[in-house]
Amino acid sequence: MRLHFGYILLLLSCFGLCSGDATETVGKIELQLKYSNTGHYSSTGWCDIIARTCDVYFIVCVWSGDAHYTDNCNVAKKNTHIIGPYSKIQTSVELPLTSPVPKSVYFRVEAWDSDYTSSDDLIGKFDSAEAPLSSTTEFHTLNLTNRDVTIYNSHVKIDAFYGLTCSLHYYGPQCQTYCKSNFKTYHCGENGERKCLPGWYGELCNKADMCFLKPCAPYARCSNTDTEEGRICYCNDGSGPECYQVPDPCEPPPCKNGGVCSKTGPHLEQFVCECKKSWYGPTCEQRYSACALKEQTLRAIGVNSSEEVCLNGGICQDDPIEFDFTCACPSGWKGEHCEERDYSVAIAVPITLIIILIIIAVLLFFLWRKRK
Repeated sequence: MRLHFGYILLLLSCFGLCSGDATETVGKIELQLKYSNTGHYSSTGWCDIIARTCDVYFIVCVWSGDAHYTDNCNVAKKNTHIIGPYSKIQTSVELPLTSPVPKSVYFRVEAWDSDYTSSDDLIGKFDSAEAPLSSTTEFHTLNLTNRDVTIYNSHVKIDAFYGLTCSLHYYGPQCQTYCKSNFKTYHCGENGERKCLPGWYGELCNKADMCFLKPCAPYARCSNTDTEEGRICYCNDGSGPECYQVPDPCEPPPCKNGGVCSKTGPHLEQFVCECKKSWYGPTCEQRYSACALKEQTLRAIGVNSSEEVCLNGGICQDDPIEFDFTCACPSGWKGEHCEERDYSVAIAVPITLIIILIIIAVLLFFLWRKRK
C-alpha cells in the first residue's frame, strides 16, 4: 500500500520515542546504496501495470555468525521509507548498533515496490559475502549478489559502500571502549584511554596528585601517599612533610674530560660519573695508558718483556688525544713496532761521506792550482 511520506515519518518517530528500548547505541553502520532498474521491473514483471514504475523502498538486514541467511538480523535491521518511482536511486541507510559489535558481518539488501492496491512486489534480494567491520573514516566496497535472479530482474543492480562510526564517547575498532571527558580530572585520548590532567593520577585519574597541588621544597623528591598529608618529601638524608633545599650534586659539573654526571643515592644527593673510553676515576681525572694495556695483552699471551711493545729498543708513547700508542724507533729501525730495518740510514751515511770527500778533494785541487 502507498502511504503518505509525512505519515510514515510520523510513525517512525513515534516508534523511536515510544519503543522504550533503553539499550545504548555504541555506533552505527552507514550503508550507501546506488540502485539501478531502468526497466522498472520486479522479480515477476512490471511493478505497476498502468504507471509501469516502481515505488522503491529497501529492507536492510545485518547479521553475524552463520553465513547462510536465516532471517535472523541479530546485528541490525532497517526498513527505509518509500523513496519514489525512480529507475536510479542513491540513498544512505544508517543502522544503529549496540554492544558488542562483531568483527565481521553479512548484509542482505532487499528492494521492494510498494503497492496500495495489492501486496508489495519483490524487486530483488542482494546478499554479500562476509564483510569485516571496524571503525574507520573510510568507506569499504560491499559486493552484492542477486540471490533470486529471474528473466525480469536480471538487469537490476545495487552497488553498495559501508562504514562503521562510533557514537560520541565510544572508541576502539568495535566501539567497545567508553570514555567521557569530564575536563576536571581527565580527558579522553584517541583510543578512549583516560589521560589525567595536571594534579591527578591513577588508572581512573581519581587520585589527587598532592606533589603537584602542594609541591615539596625545591631540590626535594616528592612521593604521593595514602596518608592524611597526601604526600611525603625526601631530602637531606631523610624525609618529612617539609624540607629545605639540597644542592644539586651535578652542579657545577664534577665530571672531567667529557664525563657525564648522573644523580644517585637514596635521595639523589650523590653523583656518579660515566667516563669516556680512555678515562677513569671518580671524576674521570685519570687516563688509561694504551702502552700499558698493550703490554698487559702481550704478557697475557706469554710475552714477558715490557719492551716487546716496541721492538729493537723502541720507546712506546701514548697518543695525547686518541686512545692509541706509537713507537719512537731508534736509528736504523722503522714500522709500527720498530720491527723493520731502515736501510735508508745505512746507505745514506756512506753516500754522505763520499760526497764530503769529493768536496774536500775539489777544494784542495783548486787551492793547489791557485798556488801555481
